[in-house]
Amino acid sequence: MTRISNYTELVAERIRLEGELRNQKAVLKSEIRMMKEKLEPVGDVISFLGIFKKKEVGTQSLLKTGVSLGIDLLVRDKLLSKASWIIRAVLPVVLKGISNQFIKKKATVTELVD
Repeated sequence: MTRISNYTELVAERIRLEGELRNQKAVLKSEIRMMKEKLEPVGDVISFLGIFKKKEVGTQSLLKTGVSLGIDLLVRDKLLSKASWIIRAVLPVVLKGISNQFIKKKATVTELVD
C-alpha cells in the first residue's frame, strides 16, 4: 500500500474503498440469497414436522422431560462426541422434535382408546 500524501489521494482512496465495500455487500447478499434457496427444502421439512413450534407452558410431561434429557445425555454427549459442532447442535433438536411429535400422537391414541 502506498502512502497517501495529499487530500486528492485521500479522496480517491475513499472512493475506491467505498466501491469495494459496495461490491462486497453485493457478493454477500447474493451468497445469502443462494444459501436461503438451498436451505428452503430443509425449512419445509422442519415446518412439516413441526419441530420448532412454540412450547406450551405447563404441558411438559415427565416422559417428554425424560426423553429430552436422554437425548441430551446419550446423543449429544456420547454418540456425537466426535462430530462437528453443527451436527451436535442440530441433530438433538431434530430428535427432540420428532420424539415430542411421537409422544403427542401416542397420547392422543391412548386418550381415544380410554
